[in-house]
Amino acid sequence: MLLVPLMGELLAACSRPLRLLALATILAGTAFACAPPVAIAQAEADDEDDEDDDRPRRAERDEDEPTDEDEPSGNRVGSALVTPLGQASAGKTLTLDVPKNALGFHLVAVSAAGSELGIQRLKSPSGVVVFDEFKPKNGSFTIGESFEGTASVQVPANDLPQTMPLEKGTWSITLGGSGSGTVEARIQTSDGGAFKGGVLDLHVWIPAGLQMSVPSPLHTVDATRAASDPDISQRVNTFFGLLQASFGIGRGKVSFHAAPAGLRMLSTDALTSQAARVPSRMEDAQALHLVLSNDLLDGELLGLSPGIPGAPTHMKTSMSAVMAAHYEDGQPTDVTTDALTWLHEMGHFVGLQHTTESDGTAFDALGDTPKCPNRKQNTVCPDQGNLMFTGEIPSPPIVSIGQRTVVRSSPIYRATGGTGALARPAAMPITIQPPRYTRSGRALRPLEQTLLGALCGSARFDLAKLGARDAAIADLRAIADDADVVGILRTKAMRTLERMGAR
Repeated sequence: MLLVPLMGELLAACSRPLRLLALATILAGTAFACAPPVAIAQAEADDEDDEDDDRPRRAERDEDEPTDEDEPSGNRVGSALVTPLGQASAGKTLTLDVPKNALGFHLVAVSAAGSELGIQRLKSPSGVVVFDEFKPKNGSFTIGESFEGTASVQVPANDLPQTMPLEKGTWSITLGGSGSGTVEARIQTSDGGAFKGGVLDLHVWIPAGLQMSVPSPLHTVDATRAASDPDISQRVNTFFGLLQASFGIGRGKVSFHAAPAGLRMLSTDALTSQAARVPSRMEDAQALHLVLSNDLLDGELLGLSPGIPGAPTHMKTSMSAVMAAHYEDGQPTDVTTDALTWLHEMGHFVGLQHTTESDGTAFDALGDTPKCPNRKQNTVCPDQGNLMFTGEIPSPPIVSIGQRTVVRSSPIYRATGGTGALARPAAMPITIQPPRYTRSGRALRPLEQTLLGALCGSARFDLAKLGARDAAIADLRAIADDADVVGILRTKAMRTLERMGAR
């Protein structure tokens, strides 16, 4: 049985070009349509994989949470130090004392009524501006602006000397936008400020009437019995296997909750906004909240994060949960496709951007992820296969050292405080099949790849990149009518034709 280790740790001594070559070589055998199943050694945690009510719970401190004599005073949410920065208005500069045991920090600004308060500028203790005009240095994407009353920024978001490793001391935070609001920091900590492991708790929200199949026949999932549902459990197991292989973060507690029936079909922006707020009755905690559905914006998307980053550990904002759709039209989305969608959207939720946007005009702020400028629909991109690529992703996906550092710096998971990893039961092998986007198993064609890349809610889809209009229309019609192609791609082709006025 092939066991996939955490490759970044094994390759840390290599130069960057050799690391990338080695990673690509190791993962080449997992590419879609030519790969055998991959078995990942995953520890079976002592989870609460059963019905879990949504009564508020007070966060409790674990024995293995980090401690540091120099840590500033404040409350904790698990391994995250909570530092309220108080009420503030646009234009004001605040300060945040980052302790020696910090891995990273997350800022959230919640606007007062009628305000749109954002996070505009960050300066390190040594005086270097790492984030300015709502963009991380070296990045293309605008972040930190208010969305439905919430703005958030994750540090690190780029791989400057001041952010990787994180510079300790007093950081300056300048607010922008308009009006006023409340600002708070949550600092992920670990003894010595070094990653030593950790676990992610997962809350899965099941709307009444949710339909699912693969590997079982089509059936309705009941939230009270979701833990024993084979289709749900296989997706959860695969997600955690991919998370462990990619980021070295293990499986924590898994809980299931009933969600309103109206969230089964997230066909409008208003419904996705409601889904992003489903944890609002719960107390703040380190966890990922995931809302499952059978539709995202009329068949346009597989997954959606309400922000990049969202507001992990904050349960009462407009950016507190991610969404993922399982489609049943035509060929259903399979276990690995769904699990990769969960992991990709979690990446956005903690601050990872697309390596290259699907229109080829924007890129992440990390120097160790390949980029694909002037990307067109028939371009073979060097970042293809990366977890945050807008297109077909292998299993397990490629992640860079910088991407791994961003995820490990987020307060979303419970970090280990002492030496070594959290105490874990014996490893349980999890077999992960490659994702399948066609019944026959053939590789996707260039236009199909382009459509797949537009299934993330953060993707920019430029019709001009499809090439000559008549040829594109003919190809899209062929995809829409191709019973070999997974249903979500056929739907995406039909929606694209409608926007071109050619359906």
